[in-house]
Amino acid sequence: MLDVRAAALARFGANAIKPGRPPATIEEALVPLYLSHRYQVEAAVKLVGGQGYTYALRGDGQTAITPVPPAEQRRAVAALLDTTRLRRRRCGCPSRCSSCCRRARWGFRPRANFSCGAPG
Repeated sequence: MLDVRAAALARFGANAIKPGRPPATIEEALVPLYLSHRYQVEAAVKLVGGQGYTYALRGDGQTAITPVPPAEQRRAVAALLDTTRLRRRRCGCPSRCSSCCRRARWGFRPRANFSCGAPG
């Protein structure tokens, strides 16, 4: 999911704004894309220390509650940690650019590269 999200964020730009709309409305398109991984993160968190539940009936032979297997929990923890790993990013602006480059130089892995629009 993070790879799909990163690819979409890499292609994100001014075309996301509908013609005739002010540039400030770009957040209406960015926010759902930027936060698209939130449900997968929530699901992965529930696997760590979690349990599976079956609507078992008395006498049907099913186990009502089973713990999530340790290997699956380890994969979930690794995926969660991957969402918080810091990676060095460059915003693509010229070095004489204003403060946006200083703020954007470090970011969490899910953050996309961006440009402030300064002439290159």
